[in-house]
Amino acid sequence: MEGQIIVIEGLDGSGKGTQSKLLVERLENENYKVKHFEFPNYNSKSAWLVNEYLSGNFSKDYKEVDFRVACMTFAIDRLITYRDEMKKYLDDGYTIICDRWVTANLLHQTIRSSSEDEIDEITKWIETLEYDKFELPKPYHTFFLKVPYEYSYETAKARYKNDGSIKNDIHEVSLEFLKRSYENGLYVSKKYDWDVIECYTDSMRSIEDIHEEIYDKVTKLISK
Repeated sequence: MEGQIIVIEGLDGSGKGTQSKLLVERLENENYKVKHFEFPNYNSKSAWLVNEYLSGNFSKDYKEVDFRVACMTFAIDRLITYRDEMKKYLDDGYTIICDRWVTANLLHQTIRSSSEDEIDEITKWIETLEYDKFELPKPYHTFFLKVPYEYSYETAKARYKNDGSIKNDIHEVSLEFLKRSYENGLYVSKKYDWDVIECYTDSMRSIEDIHEEIYDKVTKLISK
């Protein structure tokens, strides 16, 4: 039986990494066949173009970079990681939990649009590139962690990652970028029927509470 991809998506600083790691650890302890992948894949040379883009070497202003160029940097990273690392697990029937996938381009690169019609045009271009030309598998299920962009902004700015990823990249330091990503996320999540996890009401829900909701849903989707 071929495996499947489950994606945890959201803004920078929304808790994607935390939730995906908690989920995989628990599922592994319960003998599910699961693997975890995080994108960009900074553990691979495939992410070098992503580093160039997010470091501001193309431009310090993301708006000056054509969406096709930005999309391609992330898409190539996914293509190489899928070919070299992920495909063998899917062929062996594993469920792969992804912290971001093609969904990240659908969410973030559409911010260069000025209307829903333009969003639809950009998402069609992304799908053609990654699903049709690169033949990347579509996710079986996508969770969208809905967190206010202001909270995401403060979390992302305060975070310092020691795993080789970029501190305060050109996306994370832009409140405008996160605001547009949040607004587009509401539209895109509805367009693709993503499973929206409400992470914030009057305050941020606890990590454990959000984890339990995702875990309960995932265990209804997969088998051991």
